[in-house]
Amino acid sequence: MLTQKNSQSLAMAIAHEIMQGASWQEAREIVADYVGSTSDWPNADLIETTLRRELYLLEPDHADILKNWRQLALYIMQRIDFPLYLTGSVLNGCATVYSNLRLAAFTDDAKSVEIALMQAGIDFEVIDPEPAKPQAEIAYGWLIDVPRDSLFLKKDKHLRRVGIRLEVFRAKDQYVHRYKKAPDEHQNALESAGRIDLSELTTLINTY
Repeated sequence: MLTQKNSQSLAMAIAHEIMQGASWQEAREIVADYVGSTSDWPNADLIETTLRRELYLLEPDHADILKNWRQLALYIMQRIDFPLYLTGSVLNGCATVYSNLRLAAFTDDAKSVEIALMQAGIDFEVIDPEPAKPQAEIAYGWLIDVPRDSLFLKKDKHLRRVGIRLEVFRAKDQYVHRYKKAPDEHQNALESAGRIDLSELTTLINTY
């Protein structure tokens, strides 16, 4: 049982729950149940940095899992005839086989994104945008089957589908870099950029 309550130890405990398949929110709640109230609760940046470090230390296939995710992102971004950006854990290096692929679009005509999804033959549904600033105007979600030879199945033979989340922001929000930060020891400049376009994603994939 976790007994230490300093920020780093709590961040490590949360990271390990995420590595086992818990969502970030679920991981926070599990650890909070262990330790009760504390004033040293880690912020999102510390959790992210700790998770990335633990994945590189403890998951021997982590680099290959990231590459699988990024190749999937490349395929989807090429398939949809609309300028999209990769963001979230697949970009920043925190993705596990249980993560979702997160994409973003910037336009004042959200209907055009929906048309592009339909033209790509994607069976999507409207989902709730995250309550963060800037907040997306609308969000779409869909599931895709995990290929039989996927590395994801090596990690969890019961994993059948992974989720894709596309958030559509207003055009002016493209100038707000919500997740951009300085890279840590396990990131390069693209991975810490917050979001990257199709060309940058191709460069990132070819880097490893």
